[in-house]
Amino acid sequence: MVVGCIECIKGQYSNSGSNACEDCQKGKYSDEKGKASCDDCATGKYNMYTGALAETKCLHCQTGRFSNVVGATTDETCQACRQIFVCIHHVVVFHEIHILAQT
Repeated sequence: MVVGCIECIKGQYSNSGSNACEDCQKGKYSDEKGKASCDDCATGKYNMYTGALAETKCLHCQTGRFSNVVGATTDETCQACRQIFVCIHHVVVFHEIHILAQT
């Protein structure tokens, strides 16, 4: 019989008052032991698996694609950059196009 509290391992969390550790959900990770919640994958990234141990398990959208979704669980949130936009670090940024008049 276990008496007292246990510290959840990386990739897991435990809510206050809970007596069990749970794997981080898809789209999240926990890179520290003993966390009360898991961190979301940042915009431009996604994670399709539970129990992610590190932020590196959050995968980047493919080149030329972006996602503004925090905690994305699939690459289906990654959208193609439109013609007047440039994808930088897998997040969409408006790109100004300057047209010079020839005289």
